[in-house]
Order: sequence, then C-alpha cells, then structure tokens
Amino acid sequence: MPAVQKIQSQKITWYNITQPGEDEIDFLRQQFNFDPFNLKDSYSHVRSQRPKLDMHDDYLFLVLHFPIFNTAENRIVPAEIDFFISHQYLVTVHNGELTALNEFAKLCEEMNHRREQYMNTNSSALLYEMLDRLFDHCYPIIDHIGGHIEEIEDNVLLGQEKEMVKEILQSKRNIVSFRKIMQTHKNIIKKLITMDHVYFPKVDMTPYYNKLLEETKDIWEILGTQKDTIDALHETNESSLSFKLNDIMKTLTIFSVVVFPLTLVAAIFGMNTRYLPVVGLEHDFWLIMGTMLVMTLLMFLYFKHKKWL
Repeated sequence: MPAVQKIQSQKITWYNITQPGEDEIDFLRQQFNFDPFNLKDSYSHVRSQRPKLDMHDDYLFLVLHFPIFNTAENRIVPAEIDFFISHQYLVTVHNGELTALNEFAKLCEEMNHRREQYMNTNSSALLYEMLDRLFDHCYPIIDHIGGHIEEIEDNVLLGQEKEMVKEILQSKRNIVSFRKIMQTHKNIIKKLITMDHVYFPKVDMTPYYNKLLEETKDIWEILGTQKDTIDALHETNESSLSFKLNDIMKTLTIFSVVVFPLTLVAAIFGMNTRYLPVVGLEHDFWLIMGTMLVMTLLMFLYFKHKKWL
C-alpha cells in the first residue's frame, strides 16, 4: 500500500505524500488521473527546475520551493513542494524536509477542531494556511542569517579579517540561495490572485493571498538589506586585509632599504684586496661597526622624519 497520509474533513480531503516513490505516483495516477508530466515533476528522483503554475480542466498544479537550512553543510538549500488543487481535495507531494508543513499535517490529523477550522471551506483556503506557515518558517532562517552577519561584523572590528573571509563568502552564498529560492513566489501568488478558475474562488480568497503577497515582498526586502550589509562588510574586510598587507610590505621594504647599505659595506670590506680604508688600523673592526650603526640610525631618522615609520 502506498504511504499516503489522508486527512479528511466534512468538505475537503488532504492527501499528504512524503518521500513519494513509484507506489505513491501510481496511486495518484489511478486515483486522480493527473497529467503524466505533473506526476513526473512530483516524483522524488526528478526535481522540478523552477516553480510553476499549470491550469487543467479539473485541477491546478503548483510547484514551489522553500528554503531549509542544512546544518551539516551550513548552507541554505531549496525544498520542493508540489500541490494538486481541486474543489474537493488538495494533494501535497514533498520530501518531508519542510518542518512547518509536517507540523501542520500532524495538527490537522490529531486535533478534530483544528481540522474543521482549517478545512471547513475549500482547498484554496487550506492552501493559504499551508503557504502562510511556510512563509512564516522563512523568518527564523532570516534571523539566523542576520545573527551570522552581526557576528561577522563584530569579528571584523576585532581584527579577525583573515578568519572572516570564509564566513563572509558563506553568508553571501546563503543569501544568494535564499533570494534565488524566493524570487518567483511573488509572481506565482499574483497569478493565483488574478486567475479565473473554478477551483480557485478569487473573490473569497483575494484578501488572504494579498497578505501572502505582502509577506513575499517583506522577505525579499529583508534579504536585499542583508545582501547590502554583507557586501559592505566584504568590502570593509577586503580593505582591512589590503591595509594590513600594505603595512607589512612597507615594513619589509624599509627593512630591505636599511639592510642594503649595511650589506654593501660588509661586502666591500670583505673583499680580498691589497688596500682597504681603515683596515689595519687599531680598533678597525669597531670603526667599521660604528660606521654601519651610524648609517642605520641616520636611515631610521630619515624614515621617521618622512613619517614612514
């Protein structure tokens, strides 16, 4: 028997399919006669490449992606969910990665009054409840990214620029992935609001889906702000690293300039020739060393005067 969670109220039935395999796809094919291409998109081994909304005579097919945080890899990845929407039923097909949807299914299955509360009108109202929870589930991930950005900012100001390079790139990758996942939601919801379909009563649900539309805009704006912040931190970190590198190069250059004449003097007096100044006089070693010391002090005073030290 296929692993299909069936949640039924007096008016509609919700078929929740997690980790769909061949048995579950065969069940949908026989029970509802869905389009083969829609069933292919819903199969767990074939992930849809993009969100979409298909209208058929007897149902709507909706594909959406929502972000989940992969703690093992410390990155945000998309989780796909497919909806088959008709007047008397709603089918969800997903891989069980979306905690918000799993908790909502458990709530409707175990609590009769909640089931009747959320499933007492039509499938579009049930779809709204699902999407509302899935969008709300995005905010903890956004908060996690925000907290990570604050940690990066503090560490950059503490002088840990080198250690923060990987953290900054990781945060930028997560923000880009999040934006990529969410970028089509606004257009999909607009289509749901404006479409004229027998299984989607526009007049009754428009205010609710307008609320979802505002949520997508809010999420997008927050992600835009976070993107600008991490970009600014990236530039600040790179500037600080460049400044430190230039400071090191300046120190090495000054050291090289100071050492060069000393090396030259040592090389000259190390030559095996018949005549060298000072050589042979009493205390000649200390005279040469004193000359080299005076040259070193004069060069340091010169660099100090030029404010290079």
